Amino acid sequence: MPKVSMATASSHQAVPDFVDAYEQEVGDWTVSIESSFADMDLAPFYKGAPNDQCQAHHVGYILKGKFGVRTAGGVEEIFEAGDAFVIEPGHT
Repeated sequence: MPKVSMATASSHQAVPDFVDAYEQEVGDWTVSIESSFADMDLAPFYKGAPNDQCQAHHVGYILKGKFGVRTAGGVEEIFEAGDAFVIEPGHT
């Protein structure tokens, strides 16, 4: 069974004081280990995508802090430390 860790990830992108991300393709999945150090709204990055929203599925687990997602209907969902989540396409 494949696994990914910060030590073995094929890609590492860091923006000091903003984000630190490790990533690797595993079959049909992109596995990411991310740390965000500042509040950010990624909605501007989806401009031009269908409905100006992310079209990917996401599955994750929050180790520390909070993570918010806006759905296509405008509802904001907040995930906190200890939460596992599934996010469907059509969000920012």
